[in-house]
Amino acid sequence: MKSSTSLSYFYSGQNVWPNQTEIKKLISWDKSHFPTPWTDGQWLELGKEDDYLLVVAPQGFALFKLFKIEGLAHLLKVVTLPESRGQGLAKSLLSESILKIKELGLERFYLEVEEGNLPAQRLYQSLGFKNLHLIKNFYGQGRHGQTMGLDTL
Repeated sequence: MKSSTSLSYFYSGQNVWPNQTEIKKLISWDKSHFPTPWTDGQWLELGKEDDYLLVVAPQGFALFKLFKIEGLAHLLKVVTLPESRGQGLAKSLLSESILKIKELGLERFYLEVEEGNLPAQRLYQSLGFKNLHLIKNFYGQGRHGQTMGLDTL
């Protein structure tokens, strides 16, 4: 684990992953503050697989799946606690994550965001992400996902 400006970086590809106490905290945040939380089992399996980058701040986290051969990173989740919203934490988490991932040699990024989540879309656009396409019913019946991408080449 490496820290920079109160961020901690965990990279499963180097067998560096949070301990069970930290994972339980992230599971709690995910269940309380993310519209489509994962199961405990999904979280516990993450550290067993290669190529995940988890960036943790005291009030939030960002999680990416890394595809090294393709030079691509998939943002799976970004969660900030309600008391930290509107203070730039999500933007900082994502900006720092993108820099770290670029250090690993990946240059392209993508994510899905719920079509109606305009604050999140504006955040991603402020970082340079562009709309790619709409996925019908991605989050459930009538809940469409907007795929967004960023190419830093």
